[in-house]
Amino acid sequence: MEDFTLKDVSDSFEKTLVSSELSDAVINIAEVSLDNLLDNGVLREIPIISTLVGIGKTTNNIRNQLFLKKIIYFISELNNVSQKERQRLISDIESSKEYKVKVGEKLLYIIDKCADYQSAELVAKLFCAFLEEKISYDQFLKSSSIVSNILIADLIDFLDNEKKYRSAKDLGDLIGIGLCSLEIEPVDVSVEKEADWEMERNYSADVSGGELYAVDSEIGKVIKSVLKGKI
Repeated sequence: MEDFTLKDVSDSFEKTLVSSELSDAVINIAEVSLDNLLDNGVLREIPIISTLVGIGKTTNNIRNQLFLKKIIYFISELNNVSQKERQRLISDIESSKEYKVKVGEKLLYIIDKCADYQSAELVAKLFCAFLEEKISYDQFLKSSSIVSNILIADLIDFLDNEKKYRSAKDLGDLIGIGLCSLEIEPVDVSVEKEADWEMERNYSADVSGGELYAVDSEIGKVIKSVLKGKI
């Protein structure tokens, strides 16, 4: 059994992201069993797959098998982004003093938190949006953190909801996870007789607004712009 460190896995993942022309073998894998995936020689040539399969009990430990499947679904989404673009943008992040964690290692943390391969696939779509410069790296980090933690059914409901305002009471979970934020309707007070107001007499006032509503947060808008219609 080979001995691998987190750095080994991170480096092999990063090598996969920036140095490999991802094979068509990673496309259309939804109906292929994990055992068949592991027997696929082309997949085994991908650095991160080779490293993970080489870690002792990867093929025997269920958790490791599921993690491997999430990795495969993640990299399958990157096939349409050219190696040149992947290399350029990831290199920009690596050379930035703003980010302390290398891209490969950060992605491993994010993918590990994903509930299943479907969530990992959605995180990959967000990462592709970053690689295509549709969103910033910060937006990717924030949106992927949300997507990796939310139930897919709740995410679908959010993406399909086109209403400008939603009841804050009914959307507590979406507010808590960051997809929605709270706003208050402006309060409008109208007095029937302005003269009575000025003379401090009894007057009748009509108050409207002041209700609490939930609207798409800024990061919620980012997620919707990337993932709507893709689940």
